[in-house]
Parts: sequence; structure tokens; C-alpha cells
Amino acid sequence: MAEPILALTGRRGRPRHITTLTEMRAHRRKSFHPKWNRESGEYVVRKINIGAVNELTALLVGFKLAREPEEKEYLFWEIADLLWNQDEFDKMFIKNKWSWKIVHHLCRERWMAVGGAASSGKSWVLAGWAIVNWLSDPANTLVLVTSTDLKGARKRIYGAIRKLLARVPDPPCKVKNSIGIIAYYDGQADYDTAGIQIVTADKSKDPQAMGKLVGAKAAKIILIADEHDEMGLNVTAAAKGNLSKNQSFQMASLFNPGSRFNPGGEFSEPERGWDSVDVFKETEWRTKMKGLFIRLISEESPNIDMTPSVEYEVGEYIPGIVTQEHIDDDLDIPGVPVEEVRKSRNFLRFHAACFYDGDEHETVYADTELMRSGALNQISIKNPTMLAGVDPSYSEGGDKTVMVICEEGYDQFGQHCIQIKQIEYLMEDITDKVNPRTLQMAEKIKKLCEKYKVDYQHLGVDASSGAGTGICDMLRLQIGSDAFVRVQFGGAASDKRVSSSSKVTGKQRYKNRATELFMQGKAYLLGRQMFGIPPIIAKQMTQRITLEPTKGEHGLVFQVEPKKEFKKRLGFSPDEADAFFVAVETARQRRLFNPCDPRPQQPVENIARWLQGRRTHGSFADNRMGFTSNLGA
Repeated sequence: MAEPILALTGRRGRPRHITTLTEMRAHRRKSFHPKWNRESGEYVVRKINIGAVNELTALLVGFKLAREPEEKEYLFWEIADLLWNQDEFDKMFIKNKWSWKIVHHLCRERWMAVGGAASSGKSWVLAGWAIVNWLSDPANTLVLVTSTDLKGARKRIYGAIRKLLARVPDPPCKVKNSIGIIAYYDGQADYDTAGIQIVTADKSKDPQAMGKLVGAKAAKIILIADEHDEMGLNVTAAAKGNLSKNQSFQMASLFNPGSRFNPGGEFSEPERGWDSVDVFKETEWRTKMKGLFIRLISEESPNIDMTPSVEYEVGEYIPGIVTQEHIDDDLDIPGVPVEEVRKSRNFLRFHAACFYDGDEHETVYADTELMRSGALNQISIKNPTMLAGVDPSYSEGGDKTVMVICEEGYDQFGQHCIQIKQIEYLMEDITDKVNPRTLQMAEKIKKLCEKYKVDYQHLGVDASSGAGTGICDMLRLQIGSDAFVRVQFGGAASDKRVSSSSKVTGKQRYKNRATELFMQGKAYLLGRQMFGIPPIIAKQMTQRITLEPTKGEHGLVFQVEPKKEFKKRLGFSPDEADAFFVAVETARQRRLFNPCDPRPQQPVENIARWLQGRRTHGSFADNRMGFTSNLGA
């Protein structure tokens, strides 16, 4: 028997507990159901004669006016029953463990993430939520449903919306199936400003999706990010920026959990950080978005878990929801123990529904490396030297000029480190018809160097393209010196040694210079020498893949995915990460910042005395470690 969740006062003042679904339904019906006024022949909602003689209309008005979450929840399920469950042999919207849980929280949360196993029915539930919310106020409600593409949406949430809408009697809409729009129709004209719309938001079309989302205006907007992990970060940015400013707004993020740095992971980040939760055990937590994340695990499917409840029916088979047979089939891999299959990426994502470390592809950096090395944390650096790296816009398909400001020095354990302190974005003033873009960028770089006290010899600029070269030339004129480092991403790898303890050079280890600059951070990461990495750079680092290595005279030769291919695959350019690695290269050249093994985690009591016996930048000629300076060039 389920635990009682509500106590009422019975006769003689004795408490009476609700312990059955029937009792719960009766109590809520008495409290929240619209009342029929026999005298007027109309329904009364919240003591207001609403003029409706149809029960469905009365329920929808009540849903619109509901203020208490429990009231809203009750009315939603009453509406769903009237619309989709009247046929005893073809119930389309069954209230089960998972659908109840999703709706329960949707009635209480503005920001909600649902990380579900495959075949958990989350898209179907949100399709019903979209329709009921729109029908309750069709002229003033706009539901935006994102999908990777319209074809895929028809197979997932948009297809579910169409099927459920077909059961609604005379819905006030015009369906424009070819473009994925269900527009509000008032009997004379249709309006795209209200209704339900599909917004295609795959990673390669992130900017276009952003434009569609930020321009949406309505009294009530609901954004459903279906397959959120397959989209760009701009969907969340649009929600937090423009959409949330509407009078009423809610966002639901639906996805099969993957990397913590994917859009779904970013949206679901725990309020106190990833280290505060065990992603393999906990099934819900509060998020930094001031919302809630819930996790639907296949082995807790309503087709498997038959624990009695006062909230929903149990024991009834629900079509389309994962069963034990499905799980057993996926666990049955010849020659592989079940315990090992449970730890595989596919099982973790599509059954356990938990965030895993790494990407589907072979990547240079893994989530777990960034987290366990402490690279995402801020540390204290004694008497730091400020450095900066700049990645110009229009460089290899980039779309913004980024400047990453870092500090370099020694931490409390005596380890030589670099830490990101700030990311600055430099925008061109296109209304300025006098000063060319290169001059504008050079002046902005100069001002930021002054602001953050970055000496020009500790400034690196990507000079791989014409845009970068032009900015470098203009910067040299502005500061009267070529003291900064012109970093080249193009061409062959350098003759610099990959670490101070190795004789292998970059040319012997890396296919090209771009690979060397990107992969050189791996040794620093493992040596606990990189800190303060923000989510945007972590995402770019962990999603850039390596191509199949080739054999060379001194071992394997590595190559990373070209920047153009990265942008084509993911829909955005790794500009922030490139700017950071420009800063790292500047530290290598100008501060002798070399990879080394992690030091014992024991604080050095007297850093100044400890540094006296160490070789520092001033102890070497510029080219001692194979570094070639361009000072005075």
C-alpha cells in the first residue's frame, strides 16, 4: 500500500488519510473541478460564471485561471482524459509514473530539464502539454518546439502533436504542415503569432534559430527544446535573453544525457556544480538555471515498476514505453559480460540516462580530465604575470574576435600554471565609415591590454589569415612595436620540444601547426597546470575530435579535426578555445611555460625563496628550448 500523501479532517475531527487513487481523485474533483450552475445553465470557475456550457471549455478556462500547481495539475489530467482517453480500447494519454512526474513538475517549474532513457515518452507528454496550454488561451499563447530538422520533428514531437491534435474537436487553428506551423485561426484569419511552431535548430543553423527565437512575442510563450543535446547553445541563450522577458514564459529541455558540456548538460548543471551530485545515483536536482532536472531510468519504467501509487494507475501496459525485454535485448551482447555492457556509453545514455564523460568520437580532451585535474576551478597564483591571446574574426570561418585574458605564475604547491581570468569579445562598429575594421580591432586590443595590465610582449595574436595579419600590422603601428607574438596556426608543426623532458619535437609528433597548438594543452592539463576554464571553452576542447593517427619515425603522428570541419559538424567555431591556446603558446614562448608532471599537493611555505633556485625566463636565451622570438622583427 502506498504511503498516504494527504490528510483530511473527517467526522468528529479525526484525521482521515487518502491512501487510494479513487479517494485522491474524489478529493481533487471536489476542490478544483468547475461547478455546474443549474440556475444559469453555465459552469462556474473560481466563483466566476464563465458562460460556458461545455465541460471541456470550462476545464480549459479553469486551467488558464489556475494559480495553485495542484489545481493546474488536476485540470490538465481532466482535459487529457476528455480529449484522448474516452476510447477504452485506444487511450492515447495514459497517466503513468513518468508522465505524471513530468506534468507534476511542469506545473511548478519555469525551467525544467528531462534527461530520459530512450522510449520514455517524454516527447509525447510535452506534446500534450503544448496542446493543452495553447487551447486554454489560443489567441495569446505561442508554443515553440525546437528540433534538428522538420523531417526529424515529424517523427518525434511534431508527429505526436499532430496525432493528439487530430483528437481535439474543432481546434481553432490552420495546420501548415509543410513548414511545421499550427497557426491560431479566429474564424476569419490565421495568425502565426499564436499557435504551435517548429523551429529547426540543428548545430549548423544555430544563428538562424536564434533569430527566429529572439523575435518571438506573445503574452504566453512555452519553449520545448526537443533533442536539446543535438542543438547549439544559442537556444538556451535565446531563452535566457529575449524569450524569458515575455509576460509568461516556460522552457522544457528534453534529451538523452550525454556530455556535461552539451547544451542539455549546460542547461541541467546542478546549482552547486557537478561535483555536488552523483550523476549515476541521483535522479533529480536543482539547477543553476533556477529550475529542476529529472532523470528517467529505463529500469524504473512504468512497464516494469509496479509500486502502487495514489497518483496514477499501475499494472497497465503502456505502448511505446521501454520494457524489460528491450533492456535485456540491449544487455545481450555475445562475449561481453552484462556488468561491462552497463558501463558502455550507449547503455549509460539510452538506458541509465546519466551524463557520461567524453564525446561519441575520439576527442583530445575528455570531460573527466577537465574535472579531475581541477581545470574548471579558480586557484590563487602568487604575483601573476598577465597574458592574453586573440583570435580575430573571419579567421578560418570564425565569426567573432575573441580575447582571452590569463594569468601565469606559480600556485601554492609551486606548480607553474596558467589560469583564464576573463573572455572579452571585440565588436566592429560598422557605422564608423572613417576607421577601418583593422584599426578598430587594434585600438580595442590596446585598450584591453591597458585595462588588464598585459605587457605587449605577453600578448599573442592569431596571424594565420589575412584578417589576423591586418590586425597585427595595424596593432604594430598603434603601439609602435612588434613586441607581441604573431602565432601561426597554418603550416607545419614547429621544432619545439613537446615537453622539457622529451627530445621529441612538435614536427615529429603532430601533423601540422594547428594540431600542435591545440594538443599541446593536453600535457599541461595532466600536469595540473591549467585552471579557470569556463564552460564555453571546455565544450570546444572536449568536442574537437582527432583523426586516425599515422606512424612516424618517433611514434604516432596526430592530427585534429580542421576548424572548418569542426564548424560544419557542430555549427559553431571554436574561437574561444583558439584564443586560449594562443595565450598558452605566448606563455611557452615568453614565459618558458613548459609541461611538467604534477607536483605533490603540499603547499610551499616560502614561494619567494623556492623560486630563487629555479630557472626562470630570464635565465635562458629566447631560443634555449627551441622557442624563436620575433622581438625586434
